Amino acid sequence: MKDWREFKNYLETRQVIDTHEHFMGITKPEDNIFSILLQWYVNSDLENAAGKGGSLKILMDEKIALDTRIEIFLKYFEQIKFTGYADSFIRGMNISWGIDITSEGLCALNDRKNERTKKFHDDLIDNARIKAGICDVFDIFDILNEGFTDYADWCRFAISTPSWHNNKNKEDIRNIADKMSKGSDVTSLNDYEEAMDSCVKRCVENGKFAAFKNQSAYERKIDFKNPTKNEAETVFNKIMSNPRYTASSDEVLPLSDYLYHTICRLAEKYDLPFQNHTGHLAGLYNNVTGANAAHLTSIIEMYQNVTFDLFHGNWPYMGDYLFLGKNYPNVTLDLCWLHTIDPDYAIELVRRIILTMPTTHVMAYGGDTGAVEHQIGALDQARENVARALCSLIDDGKIDEDSAKKIADDWFFNNPNRVFKLGL
Repeated sequence: MKDWREFKNYLETRQVIDTHEHFMGITKPEDNIFSILLQWYVNSDLENAAGKGGSLKILMDEKIALDTRIEIFLKYFEQIKFTGYADSFIRGMNISWGIDITSEGLCALNDRKNERTKKFHDDLIDNARIKAGICDVFDIFDILNEGFTDYADWCRFAISTPSWHNNKNKEDIRNIADKMSKGSDVTSLNDYEEAMDSCVKRCVENGKFAAFKNQSAYERKIDFKNPTKNEAETVFNKIMSNPRYTASSDEVLPLSDYLYHTICRLAEKYDLPFQNHTGHLAGLYNNVTGANAAHLTSIIEMYQNVTFDLFHGNWPYMGDYLFLGKNYPNVTLDLCWLHTIDPDYAIELVRRIILTMPTTHVMAYGGDTGAVEHQIGALDQARENVARALCSLIDDGKIDEDSAKKIADDWFFNNPNRVFKLGL
């Protein structure tokens, strides 16, 4: 039997590119330790455990004694400690701070919270061998402002696009257009598309942007139709001619769909991969049926010169995800966040990917977090899941150890380096 622990030790010596994060690498002390603890997806499981009438807001209330708040936290944590979210959380806090999730451990974190400095961050990143990461910080315009450099060296950025095509009133359209192309006076759909193009050109010239990103699945079904420009203009003109009018979600769909196609055309023009949120949605009370990557099939088929980087293992729709990876050369399967959502699903998916499709179309890890501790915990989890899957395939006689190492190196580093044109 091939020992997965030995293989994970190998992976810990290898370089990594993180395909998806939500922060700029800036790490600083926090006055309230729950500002660190509750930045993680573990929040969702804790809120779920708290149930109707429960709330985590009490944990942020510094008028309440720390011991009392820790006791409340641990009461809920006991109910979710076996989940993938909790597993990643436990790993991150142990690797980063050397603590366990106990009363003693959290008190120790409180005593040491001022150690959370830039050096603390840099040491963790160096030890984890993270060489770059694609960060979606939602508002890209600070980064485009001349002289803004308040981010870590490993950060590259995604051009976040939901606000480009989901606006429903004149004020929002004009505000985003002004940010896209300073001083632009948008009065027509053509003007707006030119502002989009101008913004992408600025991003490319900036040199720190590596992809487009779309997370519209949180707002709408990702089944983008192909409306005519006239249909889109009808909606656009109605919005622009009525300053106090806000379109409904259904009414704005032809415009939203048309502009999503515009983004696809810009991805092709500027040769940037297009990251798309698919599958599981953060938080509670979400409807995942509209986020199935299968809804993107016609888009993927239409824009064959665009690389569509499909996120999160499309959890829980594994079969549809495998089909897209197997059937479309312009699709990459990105396992960011998946190792934390559902570790067993991730292990099964890794096995099935290798047995069904080219291994050049896969990226193994993106933390999808907002803090370095959580990023590190998610990476440790990803390394273990990939090690377990590859070693099981070695044991089954499907692959040999050298091939397994090559696959892992490609998935954690070589493939994202190539897809995002990082030149590392």
